[in-house]
Amino acid sequence: MEYIRDSVHDEIALNRIECECVDAHEMQRLRGIKQLGMSFLVYPSANHSRFEHSLGTMHIAKVMAKSLKLEKRDVQKLSLAGLLHDLGHGPFSHVSEIVIKQKTGKSHEKITRKRITESRIGKILEKYDFDAAEIACLATGRGEFGKIISGDIDADRMDYLMRDAYHTGVVYGLFDIKRLIRTMRLFRGDIVLSRKGIDAAERLLLARHFMHLSVYRHHTVRIIGEMMVRAINYGFEEDLFSLDEFISMDDVDLLSRLRSSSGNAKEFISRIESRNLFKEASRITEHSTNKQLDKKSPEKIAKIEEKIAAEAGLDALNVILDVQGPVKSPEYNTKVVIERSLFPLDEVSFFAKNLEKAENSFRYTGVYTLPSYKNEVKKIVENMFPAN
Repeated sequence: MEYIRDSVHDEIALNRIECECVDAHEMQRLRGIKQLGMSFLVYPSANHSRFEHSLGTMHIAKVMAKSLKLEKRDVQKLSLAGLLHDLGHGPFSHVSEIVIKQKTGKSHEKITRKRITESRIGKILEKYDFDAAEIACLATGRGEFGKIISGDIDADRMDYLMRDAYHTGVVYGLFDIKRLIRTMRLFRGDIVLSRKGIDAAERLLLARHFMHLSVYRHHTVRIIGEMMVRAINYGFEEDLFSLDEFISMDDVDLLSRLRSSSGNAKEFISRIESRNLFKEASRITEHSTNKQLDKKSPEKIAKIEEKIAAEAGLDALNVILDVQGPVKSPEYNTKVVIERSLFPLDEVSFFAKNLEKAENSFRYTGVYTLPSYKNEVKKIVENMFPAN
């Protein structure tokens, strides 16, 4: 048994098969991929990686499985699934996921399944008599007990909330993980909470809500993310990398390629790295308008950007429309067992019910542009969306 010191969980134990998986190239690549993408330009200490998050998810999955009194082999399967669940992430995490989804229709979960089954990782699993396809299913929230990795209240979410809060210095991401896990039960083949777990679940909901407001949807973090997506797309147009190369890169690989550009990719990455950023010119907050924009294809959004830019006398590349989709909140689907009957969390928690209603009222579409054109673009957007 080996032990790793961890900033969040103090000490994480790894057995022989876990150590072999950790040493594989597919896992080591995650050391070079930041958990929060470009957020370190806003929160300077947010330099933690997908690698340490994967170790943390493995640790929590193992604790959850043991608390639920699962069989020893199932505990090991879930531990491996937690360790390997993020193998499909590209450079700068969710920033690249946006581009990969647009170009291939694939999520990072699909790429994760392929990497588990078709790489050295799969051979290691088979060496210890584990089915790589089964571990891949568990790692992406499918199969028996897959919800422990990716479900209503899962190991992945618990680790990233605690880890992101620690490394950003934002205290809102804290909750009582020990009590939350202790109050989980297996009931009719599903993982549920006992009545005593309601308050712990409410704290997790509040932690996630404030982390979204303070970190994940911070306006400057979103501007940088959208500028990075644009830099990557220009990188493809300039043949700086192929899709297969891009998917296999880490952060340094991508930055190196973008810096080598002599075109728009270079301009955008230079702006990002020098923090010569676009500014928010306007927010479209009207709910019905946001819903309509959310349904539009990337091509139609690009047309709106072009129209705004043309009216302002700008090149189209200097206007970005950032349509924020609804917050995905599977935690509200968590079931609570009360007197042998199951109830959704938002039916037994007044707090959860009202927070769920409020969540998407914070949605808006940001319009970003060059600082010197901020006021001009604001007037154009207000005329274009008068109900805003």
